Amino acid sequence: MTPRTTSKPLRLDGLVRVSQRNGRSDESFRSPDQQRDECQRWADANGAKVVHWHESVGVSGKTMQRDDIDAALERIRTGLTDGVVVAWLDRFSRAPVGEALKVYNDFKSAGGRVVAADMAGLDPTDATGEMALTVNLAVGRMQWRKLAERWDQSRGDAVKAGIPIGGAPFGYRVGPDRRLVVHESEARIVRELFERKAAGATWLELARWLDTVSPKPNGGRWSKNTVQGMTSRRTYLGEVRHGKHVQTGAHEAIVSPALWRQAQSKPGRRTPRGTYLLSGLARCAGCGRRLRGTTLGRGAKRIYTCDGADCEAKSTVTVDRLEAEVVEQFFAHLDAFHLRAVGDEELADAQAAVTAEEERLRNLAAVVPEHPVAIEAHQEKLRGVERALGDAEDHLHQLLASTAEDGPNVRELRADWPTLGLDERREILRAGIDAVLVRRAKSRTARPPVADRILVLFRGEAPDGLADNGRSGAVTTWTWNDKPDSLVATA
Repeated sequence: MTPRTTSKPLRLDGLVRVSQRNGRSDESFRSPDQQRDECQRWADANGAKVVHWHESVGVSGKTMQRDDIDAALERIRTGLTDGVVVAWLDRFSRAPVGEALKVYNDFKSAGGRVVAADMAGLDPTDATGEMALTVNLAVGRMQWRKLAERWDQSRGDAVKAGIPIGGAPFGYRVGPDRRLVVHESEARIVRELFERKAAGATWLELARWLDTVSPKPNGGRWSKNTVQGMTSRRTYLGEVRHGKHVQTGAHEAIVSPALWRQAQSKPGRRTPRGTYLLSGLARCAGCGRRLRGTTLGRGAKRIYTCDGADCEAKSTVTVDRLEAEVVEQFFAHLDAFHLRAVGDEELADAQAAVTAEEERLRNLAAVVPEHPVAIEAHQEKLRGVERALGDAEDHLHQLLASTAEDGPNVRELRADWPTLGLDERREILRAGIDAVLVRRAKSRTARPPVADRILVLFRGEAPDGLADNGRSGAVTTWTWNDKPDSLVATA
């Protein structure tokens, strides 16, 4: 463009842009090295100096909202450079002409200039140069649109033929005809992944489960974002799609439409009850709600935590530490503990209550709403039924464990404890414990003994308001000194 007349060397930033990260394009490829060489040749021939390079790989020129443009403009405004140089004008822009000219004028207003090596000798400040600049920007835009249209057409033809764009996802392989075929062992994992998500598992729980059933060969871990992408991918319904192009029935589906829709609900806020010894017993002292068992962080540390949205305490405790302390206190208390006799009619009523809640849950889970508002309302109903089922199961387990007139032999029970299954241990604890209150640690770094943070409420010691706490909307904070009789509820 305009030759430099002053003796002071022109300081320019070089803009290097490549649209495709893999180095391929439908146009004749212009590598970053080629672009640098062209810019440097122009600078050497015109007494200029390239003082900084902005390299953008995998960045389209269809828009001027780009990091390299913003950075170069800021350097002009702060006096670090006198403008920018590009090897070819289309490396500066393939955006709509008006958008490109606006940015060009922003550079001028900031005291800088735009130099295109392929337009050397043209001065955009005169009528001929301005026309040449406008025409070349329009040609670059036209070329981009033609390339985009051809690219979109080729992608559309591939989708119509059932050929996936971007390779095969987990659960599939690319067959000889370039269409997807099911990899059965991975497909079983995919189906269970959708089932677990539909049942209420969290993203983190699903990722850690995948680490167990399908560990990555490089030793890496499944991420929550990857799992989220998998459960929302319609490829598992047998579809191939790219943008507006969709082909159903392109390959064998791995999940049914009903299961896919069920898995689109919000991530769960609970862990299956069967994996944590104190599920249903451990409660947050800040709000009285049950603590949820889950895993945390890259080390998959197991914790009990409060997820009450309106709870300020958010009590959290390591699973192993809490369970060990509660079991120890349970055995210490066992000498004075006696199980009560339970009648057959009471057991039958408790079992019927569990069966009824299970049926309610199955019927409600079979309904699959599609509207976002309906989905949220449906999920809230599911949570309510799950809470009711949890209460019914708790009551039944307590009755099942209370089947003898006399208390168990402490010495024999201690010896047998390691050989008991998780359900057996849980039933024994529930027969003798109403609840375990856990209060928040005073410091994240300090690790006080768990015994200092918990209160085990043995059978008959829990106050009446504890079981229903938090369900009416208002929550109650529970405080104590050393013994159960010091327990105080504060609204």
